[in-house]
Amino acid sequence: MAGGRARARPCRLDRTRPLDLARSAAVDGPRDQRGESLVELLATISIVSICVVGLVAALGINYVFSSSNAVVDHAHEILSRYAEALVAEPYEACTAGAPYTSAAINDIPDSALPDGTTAGAPGSVDTTSSAYALSLQSVQYWNGDSAPATFSASCPATDSGYQQVVLLAQAGDGSYSETMTIYKRRP
Repeated sequence: MAGGRARARPCRLDRTRPLDLARSAAVDGPRDQRGESLVELLATISIVSICVVGLVAALGINYVFSSSNAVVDHAHEILSRYAEALVAEPYEACTAGAPYTSAAINDIPDSALPDGTTAGAPGSVDTTSSAYALSLQSVQYWNGDSAPATFSASCPATDSGYQQVVLLAQAGDGSYSETMTIYKRRP
């Protein structure tokens, strides 16, 4: 060591040229901004596909339920009108044969039905879900008891003046049927 001073050795960073630093920053810097990887894209596509399939299935189920609700609503509306017409008929005693057979056909509503629906006697309607066959399912007669009142299918010796009439509405394709019970009383 001549002159008494030790000479410091330059470190490697000191020897790097400014141009080299700019190059290494340009190469190392934007790596995190190159885009998504293939795995990320596949995961995103899978999630979106599952959501789309679920949405289409939900819409399809909604369509099926809404169309079946329309069948139920129309059947109930037509059956209610049919029951009101039979309630308005005069009382027929059970000794007169099978009561309400002609009224059951005459009282089938044929106008002001819900859009696209038809109603008729069994065997006379189309085989679609919008055609309804209306019929008298049964007539039962009060036995005269009161706690509770019971009914029988056979006509008693004397008519007690109270009848249970069960009406049936059935879709022409057999997809839906509904019954309604009304009671008729001798005035």
